Amino acid sequence: MQALLATAFGEPSEVLTLGEAVIPSPPPRAALVRVRAAGVNFADAMLVRGSYQVKPSLPFIAGAEIAGEVVACGEHSTLHIGERVAAQVLGFGAYAEYTIVEDRRAIRVPAAWSWSEAAAFPIAAITAELALRAADGLQSGDVVVIHGAAGAVGLAAVELAKLRGCRVVALARTPERRALARSRGADHEIDANIADWWKEVLRITAGTGAQAIIDPVGGETSVLSLRALAWRGTLCLVGFASGAPAKLPANHLLVKAQSARGIYWAYDRDDARLEDIQQHLERFASSGHLQPIVGREYSFAQGVEAIRDAESGRSRGKIILRVSED
Repeated sequence: MQALLATAFGEPSEVLTLGEAVIPSPPPRAALVRVRAAGVNFADAMLVRGSYQVKPSLPFIAGAEIAGEVVACGEHSTLHIGERVAAQVLGFGAYAEYTIVEDRRAIRVPAAWSWSEAAAFPIAAITAELALRAADGLQSGDVVVIHGAAGAVGLAAVELAKLRGCRVVALARTPERRALARSRGADHEIDANIADWWKEVLRITAGTGAQAIIDPVGGETSVLSLRALAWRGTLCLVGFASGAPAKLPANHLLVKAQSARGIYWAYDRDDARLEDIQQHLERFASSGHLQPIVGREYSFAQGVEAIRDAESGRSRGKIILRVSED
């Protein structure tokens, strides 16, 4: 099979090559999936550079998120040949014509979705749902601020927060990106280019601040978010697309009884919780309440360009690599 292989750690343009790899055999409680499309994420470039939290052995197949159909099942697998699934794969291996998907990672996706829409779903939706659940006690009518609201995680968070009955304040850098967040249900929009954007959050909330802030940006954005956070509010740290993690002043958290929660998951540690979240997301998807937004799409041979685009943070929705065109 063809796969996008990292032969060393370094710049994706220098170390990624499209080459041949062995089609894997599915182990117990897993399936072999023919990959139709792969989601491209900011973390993919970090993994290739060797700067991610996990450092795989070389060479490895890049990518973490796929959509495709089951073509073979391992022993005791609960999946079935022909099923349409999307998943975060085990560690990496998404940028290939075939990959292994563990049963517990598979999300069954609606037949009405394109392969690109299905590949845009799992990581963004799971991350957004985990973030909202991390804000303990979030209720209908509470205010949720979402940074990067036109990105894949941001748009999923907008939809999931609205399904909870929350008021959503969306931050994005262009009118087009803010309009996209508004089209998915955001109640208020703020220009993220404004230095004191947090004052606008306080104005919208009559001075009380937001009960939860979803932050995939990091850096100074995270620090300023504490000013926009309510008493006992929760700052959900999803990532640091700005390039730097935040250095949060603990005294600010202390005097307002606030929490900062890291949003990360591992199936070997969060199996029951992730199973519940995935079933929850499947129900919303099948009922039409969730609709992934696809940004730019690239051919399999354009994998390096796709990763570069994802790293730029300028795309609306999820960037997709079309692995199989038929």
